[in-house]
Amino acid sequence: MAKFVLIHGMFHGAWCWDRLVPALHAMGHETIVPNLAGCAGDPTPPTACTLDRWADDVAAQIRAQGDAVIVVGHSRGGLVTSQVVENAADQVLAAVYLAAVLIPDGTAMTGMADLLERSGYAYGMADFPMRFSDDGLWAYPPDPDTWFHEGYSDADRAWSHAHIAPEPTMAIMAPLHLSADRYGQVPRFFIETLQDKIMPIATQRALAQISAPVETLTLDTGHMPTVTHVAELAGMLDAISRRVPAAAG
Repeated sequence: MAKFVLIHGMFHGAWCWDRLVPALHAMGHETIVPNLAGCAGDPTPPTACTLDRWADDVAAQIRAQGDAVIVVGHSRGGLVTSQVVENAADQVLAAVYLAAVLIPDGTAMTGMADLLERSGYAYGMADFPMRFSDDGLWAYPPDPDTWFHEGYSDADRAWSHAHIAPEPTMAIMAPLHLSADRYGQVPRFFIETLQDKIMPIATQRALAQISAPVETLTLDTGHMPTVTHVAELAGMLDAISRRVPAAAG
C-alpha cells in the first residue's frame, strides 16, 4: 500500500487531517503529517518560516523514513508540495493537489493573479479577505464559518474554531524553484472541488491547465473535503495510489 505525506493549507496545521488519517489507515495506507513551521501555534519566528524551510523540513521527513511516498497538498499546501517534489523527487511517486495552489517554476503564490491574467484567465480569488499584521509577517484568517466551514457539523465547526490560527507570510512571497528533470518527472493529479468558495472552480481549472500535464479528478464539495467528505476523498487517494505501481503491495 501507499505512504501519503499530507501537507496542510493556510491557517491550518497537521490537525486538519485528523478526520482523513484514520480512513487512509483503515485502507492499509500509512501517513506522514507534518505541521509546517510557524503554523498552528508552532513557535518558530515568522522570519524563519520561509518556503525553503517548509519544503526542506518535509523533504527531510521523507528521507528519514526511507520509503517512496505520494505527496498531497491542500490549498496553500500545494505551493509547498511542488517544492517538496523538486527537493525529494527520487522518493516521490506522485503529487496530488487538493483544491491547491499549482503554479510553475519562478512563480510565487502572491504572483498567482498575474500568472492567470498573463495566461488569459480571469483571477477568481479577489474576494477572499486577507488581513496582515502591520509588519507584514503574519496573515490572519478570515471568518472561518464563511470561508472554511461549509458542510461542517456543529462539532467539526467548534473543533476547527479552536485550531485555526494566523500564519507567517514569508513562504507565499517566495518563487518556486522547479526543474523539468526532477519536479517535471513526477506524475501530478489535481482534485478539484466544485463548490469551493475560497478557490473557485474556474481558478482551479486554469491552474491545472497552466501546469499541464495534470490529471484532474472531481469532488462535488466545498474547500474542505478533508472534513466534510472523508470517505470520498480517501477513496480517491486510494485509487490514485493503485495507479502508481511502486506504491502497490
